[in-house]
Amino acid sequence: MNIDHDIKKPSLAEQGRERIEWALTEMPVVSAIHDRFARQRPLAGVKISGCLHITNLNSEADRVSSPDIL
Repeated sequence: MNIDHDIKKPSLAEQGRERIEWALTEMPVVSAIHDRFARQRPLAGVKISGCLHITNLNSEADRVSSPDIL
């Protein structure tokens, strides 16, 4: 999958993945959303574009909706 994106500091990717994993283990609601979206795939086939600041709090929804990215 070829994704066109603009990332300011790609060197921070690993730290971001660690924060996502932290959110999954320490925030049960994030894990519940992950499980639900992985099962139901409510955004399958939908193209979404936008510009937003991804944090460990909202990154899991993005990761589940676009599993090929991470």
